[in-house]
Amino acid sequence: MAPASDAIGLLENLHTVSIGSVFAAYVAAAYSDTYPDVSFTDYITPVARTFVREMSTRCLAEPGVLVSAVNALAIDKDRTIFSKDPTTGAMGDRLRENTPVLPIPAPLFIAQGAADPLVIPAVQDAYVAARCKAGQELEYKKYEGKDHMSVVAPDSALIGDLLAWTQDRIDGLPAINNCAGPALDRPGSTQTPAGPVQCELGPL
Repeated sequence: MAPASDAIGLLENLHTVSIGSVFAAYVAAAYSDTYPDVSFTDYITPVARTFVREMSTRCLAEPGVLVSAVNALAIDKDRTIFSKDPTTGAMGDRLRENTPVLPIPAPLFIAQGAADPLVIPAVQDAYVAARCKAGQELEYKKYEGKDHMSVVAPDSALIGDLLAWTQDRIDGLPAINNCAGPALDRPGSTQTPAGPVQCELGPL
């Protein structure tokens, strides 16, 4: 649901997101802690290192995140936490490694909020289009007026769509492939766009 499917696309867009440095902190800390070739000090500016380390240990729901968000706004206003482009070098290579591009031989449903400022629709559209071009079968739906959080809220049309999609898989019904349908062209419809019935594929 609104997956960060294109890791490079996500990082390239964070400078346009309010408190984008909060999300960048999670990415920077996780990649430098996981991959020996991604150096924390190579990518993070000295002034931001304490913030990034502290932020990366917190859950977004914690009260202390509010203080981090205020600090993030101050950072975002004047500079980035990165001392060099994170989409280059070792981090860039690892980001690309974590972008799923291999065939997924199970039912695949991708949902996207049309008003998502974090995982922006244009990036998701491009990712889906590339996967479709590569032969991946999938069902892709966008939800008008929904952002990264509200797309999964209890009142979102996605909830009913997702439950129905899951029940169809349990019942053994064939999955729908709408790669050639209108979902790539316009947001908003919660109706399944017309498309050929294909073999089943799996969730991302």
